Amino acid sequence: IPQKRLLGNITVYHPRYIGFPKFFKNLDGDLMFYSTKKAFNSVSIDYQPDFIDAHYAYPDGYAAMRHSRATGIPYFLTIRGSDLYLVAKEKNRRKLIAETLKNAAGIIAVSEKLKEKAIELGASSEKIAVISNGVNQNIYHPVDSSGLKKRLGIPSNALVLLCIGRLVPLKRFDKMIKAIKLLTKMMNIPVYGIIVGSGVEEKKLTNLSIE
Repeated sequence: IPQKRLLGNITVYHPRYIGFPKFFKNLDGDLMFYSTKKAFNSVSIDYQPDFIDAHYAYPDGYAAMRHSRATGIPYFLTIRGSDLYLVAKEKNRRKLIAETLKNAAGIIAVSEKLKEKAIELGASSEKIAVISNGVNQNIYHPVDSSGLKKRLGIPSNALVLLCIGRLVPLKRFDKMIKAIKLLTKMMNIPVYGIIVGSGVEEKKLTNLSIE
């Protein structure tokens, strides 16, 4: 990825930042702040933004908070799930995430449950709006599935359950596979489960599906 490119008529910067795999993860926010400082200052001088739009509480949101403190530009934060459900489990990073939530001018949560989690971590409910992830309906919309079933070798009368996501323990795709096997025994029509994604559990789930 180039460090700088044009996307239409918008200049996009991709500054690099230092990170240590598995270790010193509580430093990621500060490292991102210092590594993006030059590009951020250049953009903020040229465009004089009204606010910073940050996605994920840590490390991105934390870095945005530090940029906000340095420049006086308020930041808005979108929380998406793993930042609060997974990253916040680690004590040191949980404190940094709580600080980031507390100081944001506004917060967007992609679900009601995530809003509740943010409040649990100290965010003010008054500045949280729940806005689900959008879908481009010109691309994603209901279609006749018979042709796709035929292409995949699935009987036309089959019930198909589609799951999409990272193949990690948190998603519990193993339960989905077990549920499909139970449904297959209970129902009078074929039942198929399709999982789309990649991750650390791919081999385990593949083995479970063929047992």
